[in-house]
Amino acid sequence: MHTLGLIFRGIGSIVLGFLMVILVNLPHDWLLNQVQPGSVVMGVPTTTLAATLSSGLVFLAGVAAGLVVSLVGGTHRKIILLVLAGLFLLSDLLAVLGPLRGAPLWYRVLMVVLVPLQVWIGWRLATKLKSRAGYLATVRQS
Repeated sequence: MHTLGLIFRGIGSIVLGFLMVILVNLPHDWLLNQVQPGSVVMGVPTTTLAATLSSGLVFLAGVAAGLVVSLVGGTHRKIILLVLAGLFLLSDLLAVLGPLRGAPLWYRVLMVVLVPLQVWIGWRLATKLKSRAGYLATVRQS
């Protein structure tokens, strides 16, 4: 029963990570078209500025997902983060080979190459938050 609970917790945290990516990326097209009208067509950046801003938003979404999964993942969070990174790589590869074919090459390469860094930064932020929360709890008790 304990193993089944760990599996469900892992699946739940990965689902939360993907929901975080969706939440952060919701204003993607609207925001980029506000900065430079007509720069994004159906999610694909058509200008260098739009591709740069888009890669920044996608990077933040990946970091936020890594942070959420690290905070919720429980005792096996590193394994869950590896699974999350693998799913992100698969998702990005499918996007790069599919709908993002019209985007600049550097943008497509950046989408795939930055995935491990996004997840790692999210994990480090979660580690820092947890250690700070533990420190504050001990200070408040004394």
